[in-house]
Amino acid sequence: MKRHPKGFTLIEMLAAMVIAVVVGSLTYQIIGNMAEIYRYITARNQLTSTIRQVNDRLVFEMRQTVTINTASAQIYEFTTPGGNTVRYEISGGQLLRQLNGGTARVLIPATNLNTSGSGFTYYNSSLTTESDTGLITSLTVTLNLVAGSETYSLIQNIFLENRRGL
Repeated sequence: MKRHPKGFTLIEMLAAMVIAVVVGSLTYQIIGNMAEIYRYITARNQLTSTIRQVNDRLVFEMRQTVTINTASAQIYEFTTPGGNTVRYEISGGQLLRQLNGGTARVLIPATNLNTSGSGFTYYNSSLTTESDTGLITSLTVTLNLVAGSETYSLIQNIFLENRRGL
């Protein structure tokens, strides 16, 4: 009479354990990679949203400039047709917006703004760099933004509609 053993042999158990460890480590790596990709995409989407909001506000407000109060590489202060004084400033590694001398609001925090190369450049009607605020008809806003290990540059040319004599 032939006996049929009940259970698994040691070799079968070891083979099953090796297969389980290999499958488990591959699954762990895939989940880890997916989590890293999710964090990267989330940071990038947040930065893109911030860029859109800041860009829309900058362009809308700056186009309405009537009087330029301060024009430097780090500060642009102007008066709108409604008499509001708006100040954009790159200070402390952040982009700040101040309305009528009130509390400055952070538009881009220091974690997302690389101040190296960020700033304002001013032009007159012949597109030569201008320092006399009375002759400025357009400006270029350059913001170097950071998300994780990537840097994005926002370069926006803005024509000051109320100062171009149109």
